[in-house]
Amino acid sequence: MELQHFSHTHPLVFNEEPINEDEKAKCSGCGEVMLGPSFSCIACRFYLHQKCAEASSELAHPFHHNHNLNLLNNNPYKGLGFGACDFCDKDYSFLKLGLIYKFSDHPHPLTLTRKVYDYPNKCHECFEPCLDAALECAENGCNYIRHWACVHDKSSPTLERLD
Repeated sequence: MELQHFSHTHPLVFNEEPINEDEKAKCSGCGEVMLGPSFSCIACRFYLHQKCAEASSELAHPFHHNHNLNLLNNNPYKGLGFGACDFCDKDYSFLKLGLIYKFSDHPHPLTLTRKVYDYPNKCHECFEPCLDAALECAENGCNYIRHWACVHDKSSPTLERLD
């Protein structure tokens, strides 16, 4: 399977197993060591964790209601996981996939993720397939998932980032 990612000119190849060419290979998105499923361009030594490759290039976030945040591939912090508002130039270097949240409507921690492939579970709010930014339950065996947008459409439940 191949992926054409917005941050790289060549198609990226999916790797089910961890990259073995270089034990110190780091993700070109988040900068962390490559472990688990990933996408790569071996010729350019460009690697992305699967989660980083599946990151949306635009994200609505509760800390910045006025505009969506866009991921930058030429970021001064050298990471795809950073967001900035093109309209007001406010930087959100704390935003990246994998962050853990607590949602008042669900008892377990939720992980910020992005689904781009066929995913069997549907959003617990709108009952549509989750094919974009979503909060997915981190508890093993729990199939709870909600679109990021559906979390923000509700006014009464609260969303809190866990550090």
